[in-house]
Amino acid sequence: MENFISLSSVTKLYKSGETIVTEDTLLCEKRISLVVDSCKSTDAVITYGHEKEWAVGNLFCRRIINSVSEIANITQSDTTIDVTTDKTAPQSRMTSHGDIHIPVSTKFSFDTVMSAVEWLSHASLFNKTGCVHSAAFVRCDNTRICLFEDISRHNAVDKAIGYMLINNIDTSECLLAVSGRVPEDMAQKAAAAGVPVIASISAATAEGVRVALKFGITLIGFARDTRMNVYSFPERIVPPKYSDSTSVHTALN
Repeated sequence: MENFISLSSVTKLYKSGETIVTEDTLLCEKRISLVVDSCKSTDAVITYGHEKEWAVGNLFCRRIINSVSEIANITQSDTTIDVTTDKTAPQSRMTSHGDIHIPVSTKFSFDTVMSAVEWLSHASLFNKTGCVHSAAFVRCDNTRICLFEDISRHNAVDKAIGYMLINNIDTSECLLAVSGRVPEDMAQKAAAAGVPVIASISAATAEGVRVALKFGITLIGFARDTRMNVYSFPERIVPPKYSDSTSVHTALN
């Protein structure tokens, strides 16, 4: 954990006039270059830890690789991740998301969605620094699979998707819970990974909803406390049963 955080002196000022000098926990970040077959693919600022998962997820979501089997080797230093691809693997690169449409088959209960989003609040780095985004995969039966944190919400999703790929875990019966907003490119990452449901505590953009509708993804925003906004394919979500007709009347007005 020593690479992840740093302690800094901070002066806290209050409206009452009180001044307190104390220590604050700050998140550490680093710049890293992703190199594929000796050619730089991208530069990024990421949070320490799970760099290989990030590299795999990033390359997959950008359609540079189709599967982990196309990677022959990954090595990393403090500033670089080097990926060597397997030249004998099938080279059918997918250049767009046009071939993707996720069927509406697996159902997710309201409680499973809310439990997945609630899990994000237990992310350790966030609780120490308040400075990261989180992404987690949870199965439709509410089994928690993985949770990753990063200064970038996109990096957190790349790490989570990379973990699923490296461990050969099927995403078709999982939901992706995220702490940040869901714009177009975030929805496209989920589509690339075949994720049927994205649930966020934050907002979705109009373009994010458009992508979700196009590729068959159930997109949920503002999943907080006792409510959520389902922007696409609500039939995947099994709502809780109301206790009586009065509750239905109240909810609809």
